[in-house]
Amino acid sequence: MKKIYTIILSLCFVLAAYAGNTSAQENENAFSFNFLVAYNLEGTGNLISGDDPVSVKKGDFCFELLQRDEEDNETIVAQIYASTATRTLEHLTGAYGIGAIGTFSYLFEGEERLRCPSGSMYIECVGDTSIELVEGKPAVKMPLYRIRLIDVLTTTGRTINIEGARIPAMCINKKEYDEMQQTNETNDGWFYFPQDKPYDAIEIETAVYDYKDYTASQGAWLVQGLNLELSNYEVVLVVSSRSLTGASPSVLTVGQNNAPLTCVYEYGEDFSEVTTINIASGYGVVWETDTARNYDFYLISTDNQVYHVRMLSYYLMALDSQINIDKTYTSASITKENFTVGVTARDETSAVNMFFYVGSHGGDVLLPDGTYTISYDHQPGTVRASRGIEYASYSLDPSFYTTFDAEGMADEIAFLVSGTVVVTNSDGAINIAVDARNSLEKQVKINISAATTALPAVFGTDDYKDVEKRIGEDGQIVIIRGGKTYNLQGMQLR
Repeated sequence: MKKIYTIILSLCFVLAAYAGNTSAQENENAFSFNFLVAYNLEGTGNLISGDDPVSVKKGDFCFELLQRDEEDNETIVAQIYASTATRTLEHLTGAYGIGAIGTFSYLFEGEERLRCPSGSMYIECVGDTSIELVEGKPAVKMPLYRIRLIDVLTTTGRTINIEGARIPAMCINKKEYDEMQQTNETNDGWFYFPQDKPYDAIEIETAVYDYKDYTASQGAWLVQGLNLELSNYEVVLVVSSRSLTGASPSVLTVGQNNAPLTCVYEYGEDFSEVTTINIASGYGVVWETDTARNYDFYLISTDNQVYHVRMLSYYLMALDSQINIDKTYTSASITKENFTVGVTARDETSAVNMFFYVGSHGGDVLLPDGTYTISYDHQPGTVRASRGIEYASYSLDPSFYTTFDAEGMADEIAFLVSGTVVVTNSDGAINIAVDARNSLEKQVKINISAATTALPAVFGTDDYKDVEKRIGEDGQIVIIRGGKTYNLQGMQLR
């Protein structure tokens, strides 16, 4: 049986090599891969043992990305635990939320094993090929996939993106494979090939003109896309999610009174007539780039037509300040989530907002000492460079400085796009010195001095990632965890 497995993978490697699986840049990447093995976990018990087990369900997979050489040597590049939204076993195409089924996924960089609590995986069928497994037997058709790992966060704070362009895949029934290995009996049911085919999709490229982010209050978001210069389609996406960005394994299609939610509108040639296209299902991924927020979705209508929707929500570096800024603040609000720290300082006339990427949340320090570079890298030790104003919502992208007009609205705005931020903690106080430039090369110098107090030991390490610690202008420090507010002694206030 091992010989059959070797033959299958050997033939698949040859196919991948001639299919042009990755770009030259990706071939140089330590995370490049040329084969996918999808372990069907149904019936294998629990993903996590102990007091809090996670039972495996139909549609749960371990997706193993492999790099195979001409001698059939395998290198594991990634192990991604995820679930199909439709709970199917034969179809792998879809959008997957990494970490959504209660176990950690991993990337392997040389000898290092990087644990990944979050991120997105996007699998698209882009073609197929045929192989002859046994001489004289009919050839077996095998799909080829485009596989993207998007904004995968490691527990060291790194954000990693990986792509393979034309990747062959096979599925393994892990339960049957394990039983066969234990009994040494031949069982042809331990492997199978997925049945995905490329979509005959209608391509829609448009731009976002409005969105509503209800993720904090209702766990959903709504986005509307329309640009008649790009296409004669209008798209409305409604998704249940805790974040606007990330994988969306399924869209919301019907609301109260059977009113359509996610739908597509097609306009006639003179745009006077419009046809409503009802959507039965769909999936996609939302991610950020240096200039835009990207929406990439496949929507399947009630008559089984597939629409491949790609929308951009642009950021514009408009209204950037043409004067130099020099400002001092004596208080700040500091919040932490995962491996990021948000800092906001303000007074009656102005405010500054910055977004830090840190490599660790251990210890009592809210924001670790160091010199942070303002950049678009999103890596530990950096401050997020601003992309300007988000076109659809007119919101300001961190990091920025702004004055207020008489109505309290943003007036003189400086977007921080380069420079450094030096953080120093000493004797219960934090000092943040900003030496930045905006997009017009104007100088932005800001100094923030604020009192801080160590996080109390009442909160353990596992709880710390969900804690927000706020420092108000009145100097009152409170800790917010799970929607409840505590003082520094751990006593619940409300």
